[in-house]
Amino acid sequence: MGRTSLWACLMFVALKHEKGQDLAMTIDLQQMRKRLEEKQADTVNDQALLTEVQAALKRIDDGTYGYCVVCGQPIPERRLQAIPWAARCIKDEQQLEDRNLSEEETYDSNTY
Repeated sequence: MGRTSLWACLMFVALKHEKGQDLAMTIDLQQMRKRLEEKQADTVNDQALLTEVQAALKRIDDGTYGYCVVCGQPIPERRLQAIPWAARCIKDEQQLEDRNLSEEETYDSNTY
């Protein structure tokens, strides 16, 4: 079932429930929505990983694989064995994660 068809089905079930019909369909609707959200999250994660792997393959072609894209220092072999698509050394990866976390906290505090 395509995404559009699934949403149409979900809307039909929601409208049917508004008219007082079949509470069980509401539960099914919630389960279907949860499954759809999980599938979308999986798709986003898979796409992100694919993008990182493709970038690593490009770095191999360019001769820059194994070197941090930020500071240019070699990425430790153990890190590359654990995460072959790693683009940054541990220090620069940690700084990126800290920045992202800081931005997320700022976003969260501004949304309430």
